[in-house]
Amino acid sequence: MHHQTDFMAFYEELGLHPGCTIDELKSAYRRRVWALHPDRSADPAAGSDAARLQYLTAAYTAATRFHRRHGRMPGGAAPAPREPLPRREPVARAAEATSQPRRWPWVAIACAVAAFAVLAMQFDDDDRADDHAEATARAAPAVVVFARESPAPAPIAAPTHFEIGASMDDVRALEGRPLMESAQRWDYGPSWIEFNDGKVSDWYSSRLHPLKVAGARPPPAR
Repeated sequence: MHHQTDFMAFYEELGLHPGCTIDELKSAYRRRVWALHPDRSADPAAGSDAARLQYLTAAYTAATRFHRRHGRMPGGAAPAPREPLPRREPVARAAEATSQPRRWPWVAIACAVAAFAVLAMQFDDDDRADDHAEATARAAPAVVVFARESPAPAPIAAPTHFEIGASMDDVRALEGRPLMESAQRWDYGPSWIEFNDGKVSDWYSSRLHPLKVAGARPPPAR
């Protein structure tokens, strides 16, 4: 059963308004998720925060999908239509064209003659090269070479998890498209991955959305 998202309550919880930008929404959502995250508290009653996180993630996903489709936030004003660019009139070149002497027929004839001469020289050189190759082949003894079959390479198994130094393409192939994406950090709900020069440098894998890694945090550098 589909439930309509209460975007006004979502904005109010994040401290925003319907006219906010997508960047403001991302920042406020990230701060709120971090504040409600159950892993930050050892209190057993933190399970209510986990349910709240699921609601916030669903509302955030619906809001960003609406923004991609309509170019604005749900409940916000529609963007003003763009004014059409002024049309550039073509510049008349009839007078300039008629004032130039018509030399192109003679130029075309000269180019055709030169091209024919070049082709004739090339065909003559090719014939001499073929005659020389045929004579050389008749004088040389026949040599039979038996090629040794090389074994087929073993198939490479696809990786099942990523680690420090993995590329963004490797992470996207395993985790899919993130909810929020930048050059330094990708967010998958409460979990996140940080990059340095396009390579994985740190991560946090939450129990609510576990990443395909060996542990919740990467091992310390040796």
